[in-house]
Amino acid sequence: MDIVIADAGPLIALAKITHLHILKDLFSRIIITQAVVNECLQAQTDDALLIKQALAQDTLARF
Repeated sequence: MDIVIADAGPLIALAKITHLHILKDLFSRIIITQAVVNECLQAQTDDALLIKQALAQDTLARF
């Protein structure tokens, strides 16, 4: 079981190119802190929406 704690930069970059799914392909669990959630969702952009959806679908887990 591979678990990763992700930072905002890589999440935003993967969301911008619509490849957040790569993390799920590589790791069984992707955890992010509340500070990372706040940073990722501060803008009203398409990548923020994709990250918000990943949180809602439990693809990304809050720590």
